[in-house]
Amino acid sequence: MTRGTLVELAGVADALKGEIVIVVAPPSTEETEVTDARILADLKQALKTQSFRDAGDADRRLKVKRARVYELGLGLTRSRD
Repeated sequence: MTRGTLVELAGVADALKGEIVIVVAPPSTEETEVTDARILADLKQALKTQSFRDAGDADRRLKVKRARVYELGLGLTRSRD
């Protein structure tokens, strides 16, 4: 049995012979949970080329609450001053 993401499995598909069954499951909570560190990293990257307001759109990119992104972003900009 081989397990992996669809991209990983596509890479080994040529080596497999016979019938293939693909079972698709929702992502685990570890894969979908967005940490503060991930939000901060996204904001830091976005702030290199965008205004604070535009960089704050991380809530849509990461599918988290806007208030959480805004609070972390304010802390980030305060620490830079």
